[in-house]
Amino acid sequence: MALLLAFSALVFLSVRADRLRDLDAALQARAGAISGYVEYDGGWEIDPIPEHVTAPLTGWAVTFEGEPLVEGGALEGRRWAGRFTIESEGGPDAVDVTVAQDTAPLERALWLLLGELAALGLGLSGLAVGLGELLSRRIVSSEDFQRLQAAWQRQAAFTADASHELRTPLSVVRTRAEVALRRERSAAQYREALEGVLEGAQRMQELLEGLLVLARADERVERSPVDLAEVVREAVAASPGREGVALQAALPERAPTLGDARLLRVLVDNLLSNALRHTRAGAVTIRVQPEGAGWRLEVEDTGEGIAPEHLERIFERFYRADAARSRKDGGSGLGLSIVRTIAGQHEGRVEATSRLGEGTTMTVHLPGV
Repeated sequence: MALLLAFSALVFLSVRADRLRDLDAALQARAGAISGYVEYDGGWEIDPIPEHVTAPLTGWAVTFEGEPLVEGGALEGRRWAGRFTIESEGGPDAVDVTVAQDTAPLERALWLLLGELAALGLGLSGLAVGLGELLSRRIVSSEDFQRLQAAWQRQAAFTADASHELRTPLSVVRTRAEVALRRERSAAQYREALEGVLEGAQRMQELLEGLLVLARADERVERSPVDLAEVVREAVAASPGREGVALQAALPERAPTLGDARLLRVLVDNLLSNALRHTRAGAVTIRVQPEGAGWRLEVEDTGEGIAPEHLERIFERFYRADAARSRKDGGSGLGLSIVRTIAGQHEGRVEATSRLGEGTTMTVHLPGV
């Protein structure tokens, strides 16, 4: 009974933290939308803010250098405050946006969840007492329970991260579209807005494709004869490359293996894009070499390298050694996790070696035919 109640409390606290993170992300998106209605045209102007932007909020306020530009409601409840850049005659200026939302409905729902979890725990405890010896022979070991709990926590963290990653580009798409449609604009301004919408849509597509690969990680891969060298040649030929970085390949004439050609192409594409993203000058070299009865695929770059404390975690989902730089360069934090997943589906493995300021080498070990 104590174990079930403790587990119920753990679930409650985890769900509460997740919902509050979601609320903070939603408030940030609302603040960004509100800032889109602020303009400078010889003076600060604020168009009417649509009701669907402010409906969930108890209050909002926009200030410039401490002077209020617009206010609505009362800033009570969960608050989020941030700064947004607006173009003015003197160049970019920053306006501060503060928004608030009542958390009472969320708290009521969470307490109801806790009550249901507690009732479930008591019911299961009574069932355990009634079944007695039968259940005592089937009880989950502490090791298995910890494994299940860890799997549940990883899944909860993955769901929260995926939700956050998808919400960000979706917020960008909606905000840019709303701002572009508020009044007539020039063709160049419409083009700029559409480019921003397209960028957000492409990011969402990449995330969804990556999540689909990871969601199917436990599925059995139908493997057939594949020429790994030819897969790499096609990936190198299709790579957009990067200015100032040489893309080199050292490949045998053939490298026969068993696998899914489409997934192996995804693996190579992710390794190349990751290496190019973190290499500003020098070269990215991809090699395929025999290794016993199998093959060793290496992608070596002359980029910034990875610190030792990050090296063990770079294959985790959504992990970024440098979150700010990865987001700016378009990284989703899924590429290397997808590489590890696909390598595992092909009975292979991946490892990384790196030295700060000198570069990184990603190595994938794959079986032969």
